[in-house]
Amino acid sequence: SQDLGFRNELNVLFHCKPAVRVTLEVIDDDGQPTTGQFIFRDANGRVYPARTRRLAPDFFFHDQIYRDSGETVLLPPGTFQVTYSRGPEYRILQRQITVPNAPTNQQTFRLKRWIKLADKGWFSGDHHVHAAGCSHYEAPTQGVDPAAMMRHIRGEDLNVGCVLTWGPCWYFQKDFFEGKVHALSTPNNLMRYDVEVSGFPSDHCGHLCLLRLSEDDYPGTKRVEDWPSWTLPILRWAREQGGVAGYAHSGWGLEPVDGNDDLPSLAAAPFDGSGANEYIVTWVHDACDFISAGDTPAPWELNIWYHALNCGARTRIAGETDFPCIFDERIGMARSYARLDGALDFDDFTDQLRAGRLYVG
Repeated sequence: SQDLGFRNELNVLFHCKPAVRVTLEVIDDDGQPTTGQFIFRDANGRVYPARTRRLAPDFFFHDQIYRDSGETVLLPPGTFQVTYSRGPEYRILQRQITVPNAPTNQQTFRLKRWIKLADKGWFSGDHHVHAAGCSHYEAPTQGVDPAAMMRHIRGEDLNVGCVLTWGPCWYFQKDFFEGKVHALSTPNNLMRYDVEVSGFPSDHCGHLCLLRLSEDDYPGTKRVEDWPSWTLPILRWAREQGGVAGYAHSGWGLEPVDGNDDLPSLAAAPFDGSGANEYIVTWVHDACDFISAGDTPAPWELNIWYHALNCGARTRIAGETDFPCIFDERIGMARSYARLDGALDFDDFTDQLRAGRLYVG
């Protein structure tokens, strides 16, 4: 409405039409309603809902969203290419849908497995995911709530998801710790809040995953700065309360200095990262249950493990993602499959992790 050369102002007028509320019927391979993972792209390849406008439980750093059967997604009228799945035991399927110019619409999606390992007694777990920090936002809320995390655990068909509270948003997120499996869990998808010792005084010795704790505050501490500055007493404290504990993202700082990926490498490691630095001390004291793998370069994380095995150690190895820090694409990209003799149970799963009745992928 004014001279562009003078005020650089221009009125831009447009009509904003309401989106279509599309109800998603999500059917599992066995015919039961379930949670699915969906990516909606229009004819120009744009992802919906727009990532810049997402709020939890939809994460702005993902293309996909997760929806329970009967829930909705807002889409404009038009044609969409839909990619849908439910974690690595399912096939990745694609289908084109047309959303009419109407207030509501319904679309049905039938998921298809290529294997169901639980039927063979193998149950999946990611023992290291986060609800705050890294790719998660720390404002306007301090991370996301348990309902958002549970949606992603279900949407990836992860049988066990360990949500670890750590340095960022520690004092807020630790309120979700209960010392037991969370009430939002289902018979096939268990979620439990525990602790990663990261952003604590012992960082230089390696980060720790503390699972199955009954108490999440180290004795005599009021702040994270009060915790011990090395890992041995923390591992012992976790063990004393029935916990299962080990090192996180083990390869960081343990790459051989000669750059050789031989296993085991005889070149020294710098021990200057957040990996399993103090593992060579704590396994001698029988204080460490596992080291973590799958989210750092395999030759680095396996090298220290192989050397220790050759010295008589029997520490186990377990799979993790450190979602959404090292991997933020999906929960459970790296995971453990533990062999259970009966139904899914968190204590049984962590017992088998400690016993080594598992494999990592």
